[in-house]
Amino acid sequence: MSAKKFTPAEMALRILGSSTYEGMTWADRIAALVDQKSVLHEAFMRCRGTEDDRYQYQTDIANHDAAIAAWRTRAKDAVIDLAQRGQIVGKGYRSIEHPIPEVIPPHLWHFLSLDFDGRKASGEGVTYAGVHFFILPEDERIAWLESLAKSQLAEATAAPDSVVADSAATAETESAPCDMPLHDPVQAPKVDAGRTATDDAGERRAAAIQSMRGTKREILEHWDGIKSVHGPDADVAQVARYLSGKRDSSAKKPERKTISNGLSELRAAGLIP
Repeated sequence: MSAKKFTPAEMALRILGSSTYEGMTWADRIAALVDQKSVLHEAFMRCRGTEDDRYQYQTDIANHDAAIAAWRTRAKDAVIDLAQRGQIVGKGYRSIEHPIPEVIPPHLWHFLSLDFDGRKASGEGVTYAGVHFFILPEDERIAWLESLAKSQLAEATAAPDSVVADSAATAETESAPCDMPLHDPVQAPKVDAGRTATDDAGERRAAAIQSMRGTKREILEHWDGIKSVHGPDADVAQVARYLSGKRDSSAKKPERKTISNGLSELRAAGLIP
Protein backbone atom coordinates (compact mmCIF):
# COMPACT_ATOMS: atom_id res chain seq x y z
CA MET A 1 0.00 0.00 0.00
CA SER A 2 1.52 3.30 -1.08
CA ALA A 3 -0.51 5.37 1.34
CA LYS A 4 -0.36 7.85 4.20
CA LYS A 5 -0.60 6.12 7.58
CA PHE A 6 -2.45 7.49 10.63
CA THR A 7 -3.30 6.26 14.11
CA PRO A 8 -7.02 6.51 14.99
CA ALA A 9 -6.35 9.65 17.08
CA GLU A 10 -4.34 11.23 14.26
CA MET A 11 -7.13 10.51 11.79
CA ALA A 12 -9.68 12.14 14.11
CA LEU A 13 -7.44 15.22 14.43
CA ARG A 14 -7.11 15.34 10.65
CA ILE A 15 -10.88 15.38 10.30
CA LEU A 16 -11.19 18.08 12.98
CA GLY A 17 -8.75 20.24 11.05
CA SER A 18 -10.24 19.72 7.57
CA SER A 19 -14.01 19.53 8.18
CA THR A 20 -15.91 22.81 8.32
CA TYR A 21 -19.22 24.05 9.68
CA GLU A 22 -20.49 27.52 8.78
CA GLY A 23 -17.07 28.70 7.65
CA MET A 24 -15.07 27.38 10.63
CA THR A 25 -13.18 24.12 10.96
CA TRP A 26 -14.27 21.81 13.76
CA ALA A 27 -10.85 22.33 15.36
CA ASP A 28 -11.34 26.12 15.31
CA ARG A 29 -14.73 25.71 16.96
CA ILE A 30 -13.14 23.68 19.77
CA ALA A 31 -10.42 26.35 20.14
CA ALA A 32 -13.11 29.06 20.33
CA LEU A 33 -14.95 27.15 23.05
CA VAL A 34 -11.72 26.76 25.03
CA ASP A 35 -11.09 30.52 24.72
CA GLN A 36 -14.64 31.25 25.86
CA LYS A 37 -14.11 29.05 28.92
CA SER A 38 -11.03 31.10 29.80
CA VAL A 39 -13.01 34.34 29.48
CA LEU A 40 -15.78 32.98 31.71
CA HIS A 41 -13.26 31.81 34.30
CA GLU A 42 -11.38 35.11 34.37
CA ALA A 43 -14.63 37.08 34.68
CA PHE A 44 -15.83 34.89 37.55
CA MET A 45 -12.50 35.12 39.40
CA ARG A 46 -12.51 38.94 39.15
CA CYS A 47 -15.87 39.18 40.87
CA ARG A 48 -17.14 36.03 42.54
CA GLY A 49 -20.68 37.43 42.85
CA THR A 50 -23.56 35.57 44.48
CA GLU A 51 -24.32 31.88 44.82
CA ASP A 52 -26.56 32.25 41.76
CA ASP A 53 -23.58 33.66 39.85
CA ARG A 54 -21.45 30.68 40.93
CA TYR A 55 -24.16 28.25 39.82
CA GLN A 56 -24.45 30.00 36.45
CA TYR A 57 -20.67 29.96 36.01
CA GLN A 58 -20.52 26.24 36.72
CA THR A 59 -23.42 25.61 34.33
CA ASP A 60 -21.77 27.62 31.55
CA ILE A 61 -18.45 25.78 32.01
CA ALA A 62 -20.26 22.42 31.91
CA ASN A 63 -22.07 23.48 28.70
CA HIS A 64 -18.76 24.43 27.10
CA ASP A 65 -17.19 21.11 28.10
CA ALA A 66 -20.18 19.24 26.65
CA ALA A 67 -19.92 21.17 23.37
CA ILE A 68 -16.17 20.44 23.10
CA ALA A 69 -16.80 16.73 23.75
CA ALA A 70 -19.57 16.72 21.13
CA TRP A 71 -17.27 18.06 18.38
CA ARG A 72 -14.59 15.48 19.26
CA THR A 73 -17.17 12.69 19.21
CA ARG A 74 -18.36 13.93 15.83
CA ALA A 75 -14.83 13.55 14.45
CA LYS A 76 -14.52 10.01 15.87
CA ASP A 77 -17.86 9.05 14.35
CA ALA A 78 -16.64 10.42 11.01
CA VAL A 79 -13.58 8.11 11.15
CA ILE A 80 -15.83 5.06 11.55
CA ASP A 81 -18.16 6.28 8.79
CA LEU A 82 -15.26 6.72 6.35
CA ALA A 83 -13.95 3.23 7.21
CA GLN A 84 -17.39 1.67 6.73
CA ARG A 85 -17.63 3.19 3.24
CA GLY A 86 -14.12 2.19 2.22
CA GLN A 87 -12.99 5.80 1.98
CA ILE A 88 -10.12 5.00 4.34
CA VAL A 89 -8.56 1.59 4.99
CA GLY A 90 -8.07 0.16 8.48
CA LYS A 91 -5.44 -2.47 9.37
CA GLY A 92 -4.68 -4.24 12.63
CA TYR A 93 -3.24 -7.38 14.25
CA ARG A 94 -5.68 -10.25 14.84
CA SER A 95 -3.48 -12.19 17.29
CA ILE A 96 0.04 -12.43 18.71
CA GLU A 97 0.66 -15.48 16.52
CA HIS A 98 0.27 -13.42 13.33
CA PRO A 99 3.01 -10.75 13.01
CA ILE A 100 1.50 -9.14 9.88
CA PRO A 101 -1.40 -6.70 10.27
CA GLU A 102 -4.57 -7.57 8.36
CA VAL A 103 -6.88 -5.28 6.40
CA ILE A 104 -10.17 -4.74 8.24
CA PRO A 105 -13.02 -5.23 5.72
CA PRO A 106 -15.32 -2.17 5.54
CA HIS A 107 -18.46 -4.10 6.56
CA LEU A 108 -16.85 -5.14 9.87
CA TRP A 109 -16.81 -1.52 11.05
CA HIS A 110 -20.58 -1.78 11.50
CA PHE A 111 -19.87 -4.21 14.37
CA LEU A 112 -16.61 -2.89 15.83
CA SER A 113 -16.05 -0.32 18.57
CA LEU A 114 -12.81 1.63 18.27
CA ASP A 115 -10.64 2.63 21.21
CA PHE A 116 -8.91 5.69 19.76
CA ASP A 117 -6.22 5.96 22.43
CA GLY A 118 -5.60 2.22 22.82
CA ARG A 119 -5.75 1.68 19.03
CA LYS A 120 -7.93 -1.42 19.45
CA ALA A 121 -11.10 -2.31 17.51
CA SER A 122 -13.33 -5.06 18.87
CA GLY A 123 -16.85 -6.45 18.67
CA GLU A 124 -18.84 -9.63 17.93
CA GLY A 125 -15.91 -11.79 19.05
CA VAL A 126 -13.40 -10.07 16.73
CA THR A 127 -10.48 -7.96 17.94
CA TYR A 128 -7.82 -5.99 16.06
CA ALA A 129 -4.89 -4.45 17.95
CA GLY A 130 -2.48 -1.73 16.80
CA VAL A 131 -5.07 -0.28 14.45
CA HIS A 132 -3.88 2.17 11.80
CA PHE A 133 -5.72 3.90 8.96
CA PHE A 134 -4.51 4.61 5.44
CA ILE A 135 -5.56 7.10 2.80
CA LEU A 136 -4.96 5.39 -0.52
CA PRO A 137 -4.49 7.07 -3.89
CA GLU A 138 -7.85 6.83 -5.62
CA ASP A 139 -6.80 4.26 -8.24
CA GLU A 140 -5.48 1.96 -5.50
CA ARG A 141 -8.59 2.46 -3.38
CA ILE A 142 -10.90 1.49 -6.27
CA ALA A 143 -8.70 -1.52 -7.11
CA TRP A 144 -8.82 -2.62 -3.47
CA LEU A 145 -12.63 -2.37 -3.32
CA GLU A 146 -12.96 -4.29 -6.60
CA SER A 147 -10.62 -7.02 -5.33
CA LEU A 148 -12.60 -7.22 -2.11
CA ALA A 149 -15.87 -7.49 -4.04
CA LYS A 150 -14.49 -10.34 -6.17
CA SER A 151 -13.43 -12.21 -3.05
CA GLN A 152 -16.90 -11.82 -1.58
CA LEU A 153 -18.46 -13.12 -4.80
CA ALA A 154 -16.11 -16.10 -4.86
CA GLU A 155 -17.14 -17.01 -1.32
CA ALA A 156 -20.79 -16.82 -2.35
CA THR A 157 -20.56 -19.16 -5.35
CA ALA A 158 -21.64 -22.15 -3.30
CA ALA A 159 -24.70 -20.31 -2.00
CA PRO A 160 -28.19 -20.25 -3.60
CA ASP A 161 -28.66 -18.02 -6.66
CA SER A 162 -30.58 -15.43 -4.66
CA VAL A 163 -27.62 -14.98 -2.29
CA VAL A 164 -25.17 -14.67 -5.20
CA ALA A 165 -27.35 -12.04 -6.86
CA ASP A 166 -27.54 -10.07 -3.62
CA SER A 167 -23.74 -10.24 -3.22
CA ALA A 168 -23.25 -9.01 -6.79
CA ALA A 169 -25.48 -6.00 -6.14
CA THR A 170 -23.51 -5.22 -2.98
CA ALA A 171 -20.20 -5.53 -4.84
CA GLU A 172 -21.38 -3.16 -7.57
CA THR A 173 -22.38 -0.58 -4.96
CA GLU A 174 -19.08 -0.84 -3.06
CA SER A 175 -16.90 -0.50 -6.15
CA ALA A 176 -18.80 2.46 -7.58
CA PRO A 177 -17.15 5.90 -7.35
CA CYS A 178 -18.06 7.76 -4.16
CA ASP A 179 -19.14 11.36 -3.57
CA MET A 180 -16.02 12.14 -1.55
CA PRO A 181 -13.14 14.01 -3.25
CA LEU A 182 -11.03 11.47 -5.09
CA HIS A 183 -7.62 12.83 -4.11
CA ASP A 184 -8.29 12.92 -0.35
CA PRO A 185 -11.42 11.38 1.18
CA VAL A 186 -11.06 13.26 4.45
CA GLN A 187 -11.62 16.70 2.97
CA ALA A 188 -15.17 17.97 2.74
CA PRO A 189 -16.78 17.42 -0.68
CA LYS A 190 -16.97 20.44 -2.95
CA VAL A 191 -20.48 21.79 -3.41
CA ASP A 192 -21.71 24.35 -5.85
CA ALA A 193 -25.29 23.66 -6.72
CA GLY A 194 -25.67 21.89 -3.38
CA ARG A 195 -25.36 25.02 -1.26
CA THR A 196 -27.22 24.77 2.02
CA ALA A 197 -29.56 27.18 3.77
CA THR A 198 -26.91 27.45 6.49
CA ASP A 199 -24.35 28.72 3.96
CA ASP A 200 -26.79 31.34 2.65
CA ALA A 201 -27.78 32.49 6.15
CA GLY A 202 -24.12 32.88 7.09
CA GLU A 203 -23.42 35.04 4.05
CA ARG A 204 -26.49 37.19 4.70
CA ARG A 205 -25.38 37.69 8.29
CA ALA A 206 -21.93 38.77 7.13
CA ALA A 207 -23.48 41.29 4.73
CA ALA A 208 -25.94 42.57 7.36
CA ILE A 209 -23.16 43.20 9.89
CA GLN A 210 -21.74 45.91 7.64
CA SER A 211 -24.99 47.90 7.74
CA MET A 212 -25.86 47.50 11.42
CA ARG A 213 -24.80 49.22 14.60
CA GLY A 214 -25.18 48.61 18.33
CA THR A 215 -26.47 45.49 19.99
CA LYS A 216 -27.91 43.87 16.85
CA ARG A 217 -24.53 44.05 15.16
CA GLU A 218 -22.87 42.69 18.31
CA ILE A 219 -25.26 39.73 18.35
CA LEU A 220 -24.57 38.95 14.69
CA GLU A 221 -20.80 39.27 15.12
CA HIS A 222 -20.85 36.75 17.97
CA TRP A 223 -23.67 34.52 16.72
CA ASP A 224 -21.44 31.55 15.83
CA GLY A 225 -20.00 31.54 19.34
CA ILE A 226 -23.42 32.02 20.97
CA LYS A 227 -24.87 29.15 18.96
CA SER A 228 -21.96 26.80 19.66
CA VAL A 229 -22.47 27.28 23.40
CA HIS A 230 -26.22 27.75 23.80
CA GLY A 231 -27.64 26.37 20.54
CA PRO A 232 -29.67 28.12 17.83
CA ASP A 233 -32.55 28.89 20.25
CA ALA A 234 -30.41 30.89 22.67
CA ASP A 235 -32.60 33.09 24.88
CA VAL A 236 -32.14 36.66 26.07
CA ALA A 237 -30.39 35.71 29.34
CA GLN A 238 -27.92 33.39 27.58
CA VAL A 239 -27.08 35.98 24.91
CA ALA A 240 -26.66 38.66 27.59
CA ARG A 241 -24.21 36.52 29.55
CA TYR A 242 -22.23 35.66 26.43
CA LEU A 243 -21.94 39.29 25.29
CA SER A 244 -21.02 40.41 28.81
CA GLY A 245 -18.16 37.92 28.79
CA LYS A 246 -16.88 39.40 25.53
CA ARG A 247 -16.97 43.03 26.71
CA ASP A 248 -14.26 44.75 28.69
CA SER A 249 -14.89 44.59 32.44
CA SER A 250 -15.29 48.38 32.55
CA ALA A 251 -17.86 48.42 29.73
CA LYS A 252 -21.56 48.74 30.46
CA LYS A 253 -23.46 45.45 30.40
CA PRO A 254 -25.95 45.11 27.52
CA GLU A 255 -29.56 45.86 28.43
CA ARG A 256 -31.73 42.76 28.29
CA LYS A 257 -34.63 44.65 26.73
CA THR A 258 -32.34 45.84 23.94
CA ILE A 259 -31.08 42.29 23.42
CA SER A 260 -34.65 40.96 23.39
CA ASN A 261 -35.68 43.47 20.72
CA GLY A 262 -32.54 42.74 18.72
CA LEU A 263 -33.10 38.97 18.78
CA SER A 264 -36.73 39.41 17.72
CA GLU A 265 -35.81 41.64 14.78
CA LEU A 266 -32.91 39.44 13.63
CA ARG A 267 -35.06 36.31 13.79
CA ALA A 268 -37.91 38.02 11.97
CA ALA A 269 -35.43 39.00 9.23
CA GLY A 270 -34.22 35.39 8.98
CA LEU A 271 -30.64 36.35 9.88
CA ILE A 272 -30.55 33.95 12.83
CA PRO A 273 -32.70 30.88 13.60
